[in-house]
Amino acid sequence: MTKSFESQNDGNKLALTPALVALAILVMTLLRLLPIGAPMVFSDEYSYAVSTKFLYEGLGVAEWAPALSNWLYLRVFEIAHVGSGDALNAARILNSMFAAVAGWCVYLLARNWAGVKTAALVAVIYGFLFVGGYAAYFMPEAMFFAAVALLTLALHRYLGQPGLANALLLGLVGALATCVKSHGLLLLPAVLAGMLAARRMAAHGEFSRPVANGLALVVSWWGAAVILGGLLGDKWTLNLLGGFYTDVASNSASKLGFDRLAQVLLLAKSHVSTMLLVVGFPITIATVFAFRSLWRPPSGREDGGLAAMVVALLCAYSGMLVVSVLFTVSQAGAGPYETLTRLHGRYYEHLLLLTAILGVLISPRLLTSLTLPGRWILASISAVLVIAAVFGSTGLGWQAFSDFSLAYGIYVQPLWRYYAIFISLAVIVLATMMPRKAHVVLGGGLLVWLVINAYETERLRYSLEPQAGDRVGEIIATAEAGGDRANILVISPGGADVQFLKRIPKDIKSVATMKEHPFPTIAVIVPCYNEAAAIGTVIRDFAAALPQAEIYVFDNNSQDN
Repeated sequence: MTKSFESQNDGNKLALTPALVALAILVMTLLRLLPIGAPMVFSDEYSYAVSTKFLYEGLGVAEWAPALSNWLYLRVFEIAHVGSGDALNAARILNSMFAAVAGWCVYLLARNWAGVKTAALVAVIYGFLFVGGYAAYFMPEAMFFAAVALLTLALHRYLGQPGLANALLLGLVGALATCVKSHGLLLLPAVLAGMLAARRMAAHGEFSRPVANGLALVVSWWGAAVILGGLLGDKWTLNLLGGFYTDVASNSASKLGFDRLAQVLLLAKSHVSTMLLVVGFPITIATVFAFRSLWRPPSGREDGGLAAMVVALLCAYSGMLVVSVLFTVSQAGAGPYETLTRLHGRYYEHLLLLTAILGVLISPRLLTSLTLPGRWILASISAVLVIAAVFGSTGLGWQAFSDFSLAYGIYVQPLWRYYAIFISLAVIVLATMMPRKAHVVLGGGLLVWLVINAYETERLRYSLEPQAGDRVGEIIATAEAGGDRANILVISPGGADVQFLKRIPKDIKSVATMKEHPFPTIAVIVPCYNEAAAIGTVIRDFAAALPQAEIYVFDNNSQDN
């Protein structure tokens, strides 16, 4: 293992262990969630809550569950419905546990290159400040991010000891991630890219039998996911992406006109700029380290493995960003919140943060290996990227709470971009001036930003009124206070599907329709901004699904028409 840049006595002084770090993250995440009372009134939450409730009550599988193929998540979160307590709060406790698992994995990973304090710092950053931001929702994100952190740890094990056994183990961990969220399968090509990069940087004789190991990885990943999904309730299908993401691909192809694609690519540029604004310098350091290692392979296996992990994470991030863009194109107009100005950051920001954490760990060895002019050239390039990111992050539009954790404050408070740029530029200057302490500077800067961002996010989550389309949360609250449970309904964006959320009777086997549960008056309120291309489709879909409803559109002073 590479010698840490910290004192080797850190472990004796602080007596921190992975278990204690995980426990601290668990406690902090639970405390973060305590002030949140009512459900977050996000439609996907109710879809997952209904699916797990159906399974728990023995009613079979909700109709959309097979299309998502996230059976491991569904089976684990059946626990949330045990007893008579609040299922959402139970889900939050489970999510907090997975936030702790994610931090535990990052701590173990970081200890290969850093001392106890730095490892604990990045573990808290990932587990508490990042994954904890998703712990409030009845959704699989927290569990999935923990699985991805475990996958990264397994990849490090393989890169340190390349062989058939570790390739099979890596595939099994990938299968677990795939069964939590089906697009985890899309991480497979990125892991293969990391293995190829390691082969490129390895000394003669290392990473022998790369084809055999790669095939072992693919077979174990795919095969274990099929078997595990089948055992948990799936249909033993080889289509691990599920019907939903298969439909997303076909819908994207049918809707991918030049105008729509150009608009979404501009949006993607804005989001990439925002991510660079927050984690640009550590990402730059990690990228430079990886490409330098590919160009001039390092002498030690540890450095080569570290560079290969960066390659895998950057490939995964690029792929997931493309998936997010295609998802936006596919779903635009499918509901009041699905627009071309919304990009779902939860697909990719965890990968970007893991890359940034590796950049924090890499920073001392990269910066100390450069000459003084070389360090300032790198710092100047990074500063230019950060300043350019301020201008590139304009025009983001509305984003959902559940879409971002790394930089949500910027999406709702444009002024916060300038807080981010101040922190980023200060970090660049200080790390360049103190290269041996660069990991402390970068980690501290990331910590400061995420604490500020978490404060802003939670302040908004606790204070904002529910959107007009989120009144389902009020219905649930009324029912839980003793109201009529027959009115606890979740209406899909299409308008026809209805599911009961709590206390589902055993004799209910089918999905009700709006015709079976008519309401005397329905108002559909559609907030939008610069959605001239999609608003017509949204209005027509609502009119067809709810012919008795009155539809109101608020354009928020849109500039496009």
